[in-house]
Amino acid sequence: MSKEGTVYVPIDNDPTEACLKAVEDCDLFFGIIFPRYGSGITHKEFQKAIDENKPMWFVAHNYIEYTRKLLQQFMFDENKHRTDFEIKPTSVLDSVKIVDMYNLVRHKWVQPFFKTSEVLAFIDTQFSNLELRKEELSNRNNE
Repeated sequence: MSKEGTVYVPIDNDPTEACLKAVEDCDLFFGIIFPRYGSGITHKEFQKAIDENKPMWFVAHNYIEYTRKLLQQFMFDENKHRTDFEIKPTSVLDSVKIVDMYNLVRHKWVQPFFKTSEVLAFIDTQFSNLELRKEELSNRNNE
């Protein structure tokens, strides 16, 4: 969203606050998980969308699920508690927090993708019938 310049940033607000406000104000949340963690704003947005109980969809690059399965043995102990395992940033994966993001939302719908065309097909399928989505939102808001 902010890459296109569509998030309003009030004077004296930092980017994190502006992005979290945008999540708070949105009707639907669409998240993309890619093998770059960055500053962690996207991770905070995911958590905010969950906290706000937003209707949400996610797409995750195929490498993320592969990486999750590969690193799971190091990231979790025998009681399935998160360990302090971390990696040094590389050109392939800069943080295992990417896997934490995936784990945070994997109970929601997470569509794997490799090519942009697969993301576009998923978006088209989910949002081509806007009237249906509006009706679903209306029903959800009336509950």
